Amino acid sequence: MGFGKLATLSLQNAHRALAADWPAGFAPDAAGPVVREFPLRCPVPAAEVNAHLAERGIVGGIDLGRLDPALDHHLLLAFTERTGSSALQSLLGALESV
Repeated sequence: MGFGKLATLSLQNAHRALAADWPAGFAPDAAGPVVREFPLRCPVPAAEVNAHLAERGIVGGIDLGRLDPALDHHLLLAFTERTGSSALQSLLGALESV
């Protein structure tokens, strides 16, 4: 698979996630163009969300609160060619119980 195909798949997966029906309290917080990653606003601190996901074998996102305390309820989620529909559904399902 060439780099162009990998980039296209990553873009498609990120936009599928951006348009997903996120659980209550979770919302994409993308103000600009999205290529393969976007911030996700969370109803609880991002560190708690990552811990919850890790217990379920899911790698979460970057806790933006570690970079700026004002963003402690935000995760930076990245999507690649390998994070297709089933990975997104697993993530959404796990977030239902946060």
